This record gives sequence, structure tokens and C-alpha cells, in this order.
Amino acid sequence: MTSLDMDGPFKLDTPTVRQTVRGGLPGNFAIGHLDGDKRFAVQYVGRHDLDVLDGLMTTMRAGVGKPGLTARLFGSQRQANAFKFSYAADQRAAFEKQCRNYHDFNGSGKLENAAHPVPPSGSGLTCPSCAG
Repeated sequence: MTSLDMDGPFKLDTPTVRQTVRGGLPGNFAIGHLDGDKRFAVQYVGRHDLDVLDGLMTTMRAGVGKPGLTARLFGSQRQANAFKFSYAADQRAAFEKQCRNYHDFNGSGKLENAAHPVPPSGSGLTCPSCAG
């Protein structure tokens, strides 16, 4: 079974995020919802190369995990209500983990991520899953 290898799930709201996630460290996060069996269903995987708290807060403010009007009307998408996260040793580790999570959880384009993770600027890193 595929695993995000992250702590959580935690309630997806600003007070919980600020209380749970320490700022100033690189890391990864996933936004999703708890299904009927209280299992975490991934909707988005992200990272921040310097501050995972800032990355998660920015992603929340951007509305990731909130269904659009059509999805709300026809019930075709669940609203995110939970998150998971982990810290990373450095930007390389954060990027490589985001790539693994993206490939592991994006079967049939299920993630809200618009595109494949982009490596840190000037790093020369490549996706370990695509390099194959």
C-alpha cells in the first residue's frame, strides 16, 4: 500500500495548522479529506523548500481543496478537511518526496496538482521517478 510517510491527519484550518506545523523548516504536505472510514484521501501534494508552514498556509489561501461551483452543485468533488505533513532535511529531500507522492497518488490524474513538481530554482535536480 502506498504511503505519504507524513504525520497526521490533522484538521485543515488555520489555528490547527499554526499550532501543529513549525515554521522555518523545509518539508512536504498533503491536503485531502477523510472518507467514510476515516481514511485520508489525498487531493493535493505540496512542498516548501524553506518553510513548510508558509507553503501549507499559502496553498490553503489559494483555495486548494475547495471544490468549484460545478463540483459543489453536482457533488463531484469532496472539500478538503484534513492535512498531513513532514519535515525534510533539505530542499532536495523535499523535492524528491513531493515527486514520489505525486507519482504515487496521481493515478488517473486524481490530484489537484496542475502539473508535475518543479525542482528548486538553480538546483539541477530531476525527478527520481521520471528518470527511471
